[in-house]
Amino acid sequence: MAARIAGPAIAQTSSHPYRRLLWHPAAWGRLDDWRRNQADLPGRAEAIRRPVEIGLKAKV
Repeated sequence: MAARIAGPAIAQTSSHPYRRLLWHPAAWGRLDDWRRNQADLPGRAEAIRRPVEIGLKAKV
């Protein structure tokens, strides 16, 4: 039997042709809390992108 390579959990929904990331409900809650504190209330995708971009710009 071939070894399975671990990766992010994904799900394919019947109503959406794309794949989405599965997170623990508490993680979604924290993300949504952060979104609500933003002046422009970004969507979930944008709310994930913003911190990633900040992290990528950080100098280590």
